[in-house]
Parts: sequence; C-alpha cells; structure tokens
Amino acid sequence: MTFSYQKQALTIYEQVDRLIKRGLVVKDRSEAAALLEKIGYYRFSGYCIPFQISRESFHQETRFEDVLNLYTFDNRLRTHVFSGIEFIEILLRAAIAYCVGHKRGAHAHYNTANFNGYFVKAEQFNYHDWLKKLENEISRSSETFVKHFKTKYPSDFPRLPIWTAVEVMSFNSLSQLFANLVPDLQETIARRFGVHRKPLKSWFHSLVYIRNICAHHSRLWDKEIVIKARHPKESLSGWGSTRTTPDNLFYLLCMIVWLQKVAGEGAAWTDELSDIISQAKIADSFMLKIGLIENWRYVLKTINPQVVSLGEISL
Repeated sequence: MTFSYQKQALTIYEQVDRLIKRGLVVKDRSEAAALLEKIGYYRFSGYCIPFQISRESFHQETRFEDVLNLYTFDNRLRTHVFSGIEFIEILLRAAIAYCVGHKRGAHAHYNTANFNGYFVKAEQFNYHDWLKKLENEISRSSETFVKHFKTKYPSDFPRLPIWTAVEVMSFNSLSQLFANLVPDLQETIARRFGVHRKPLKSWFHSLVYIRNICAHHSRLWDKEIVIKARHPKESLSGWGSTRTTPDNLFYLLCMIVWLQKVAGEGAAWTDELSDIISQAKIADSFMLKIGLIENWRYVLKTINPQVVSLGEISL
C-alpha cells in the first residue's frame, strides 16, 4: 500500500528545533522538550496557530511562553467547564426521574404517548432507536443497582424504572429524552431550571456538544459553536439585557453559571471561573475570541435564577 504522505517522525528535540526554525523564541530547549513529551507536538502546534503568519512562520518575537500560557488557560477552562456540566447532568437526571416518575409512573419511558409523535415515527433516529440504545447500555452496565434489579426482577430486565434508568443514560440520551417528551412533561421539568422548555432543549443539546469537546481534550477557547443554544424570549434575571449572543463561548459560560446556580453550586463555580479568566496571561484579542464582554464579572455575579425545588413543583 502506498501513501502520498511521506514525512518521517521527528525526535522530541527535532520537534523543538522545527519550532525554533519557524521563528518561535525558545529560551530553554529542555523545558520545551519536556512539555512536548507531556502533551505531544501536534496538540501544542494547535495552540501555535494564532501566533503564526503561516504554518511555516511565527509572528516576530512570539515566545514559547506565549503559546504555553494559551495552552494553560484553555486547559484550566476546559477542565472547569467539564466539572460544571457534570453537576448539570446530575441535576437533569434527578429532575426527569422525579417529574416524569410522579406524573406518568415508573415505566413512563415505555409509553409512546409520553413522547412527541415525530420522534416516535421518524425514519432515522427515533424513539425505538433511543430505547434500544438505552436497553443496550443497561445490559452492558456493571453497576451494582443494575445487577440487583436483574436478580430481583429477571422477567423485567432490562426495563428499569425511569428513576433507575436515568442513572445509566449518557448525557446525550438524557438530552434526547427531555427534547422529545410531550410538552406538559417538558414544562414541568423546565420549572426546575427557570427557563422555558423550548430554549432549555437547545441548552442541553449545546451542553452535550461542549461536554464532548471537553471529554476528548480538544481546544475549547477558540471552538466554533456548531450547536448553538437559543436565548429565551423572556428576560433572564441579571443576564437577559447583556450583549452576550449564543454563538460564542462566553454565552455558554453564562448558561452554565445559570444552571450551576439552579443546582446550588453557582457561587463557588463562578468564583473559580472568574479566577481562570482574570489570571490568564493571554492577549485581549484572544479573550474577544471567546466573546468576553467588558462587564463580564458583573454579568457572572448577577445571573440570578429563581430556584424552584422539586418539592415546590406542582405535579
């Protein structure tokens, strides 16, 4: 088999020398080599792009530390965002389990009347595909509660009750479940999050996309937001009148702050996010890339959802 790509692998120090040849200022070759050993040349080269005139040439006086600072900022931000989405995923599990279970019963997810008709009848990915995927996930699970259910209710397995099934679902499966429930169930769940059900669907869908970026350790700071969230028509307390738009990362950070505050975790998570942004040693132009606005601290601090507990929701 022949390939048109004929480049040979480079040693770590040959990789450092290539960066130097292209104009990157490297004061300590050993330090640069140590970093490339940890993260890999091509991961590092992705952070070089904003500093380059072309793939073969850096802007004058670009330092190794400049690229490293951008990498460090993105790494901290990505890790923090991932942890923030984790709380939101758990909150969604709990809300679906409680609201759907109380309104429609333990096996509500096996009744097609609880889902919109398009999802049930769609020719491509539909309710039946979603349910099959869920049952496959349950069958493969090694969780103790799944094994217990299988032992105690063998004739039912893998048809777990909704409050158990949500614990096996991926965030993507949870998002698809919420997005395709009938409106009255969506509205009940949405009350927990303080956002209308229609934009809330898009919020979860967008967060699944961002979570996957974080889980695969991809660059986050300059990522094009392909799956955009919808901004609610109603005003969101402390946020609705700001100049944030759903096509940038800062909007998604505001969205996570809103949902974090619903989860009761918002203050600490927001403070750490503020530290990550304020401590970043990167150019202002890079902050503009994520959609950061002048009064960003004020916006993050004043986002203030009206929290409704599950016990307060009328079922």
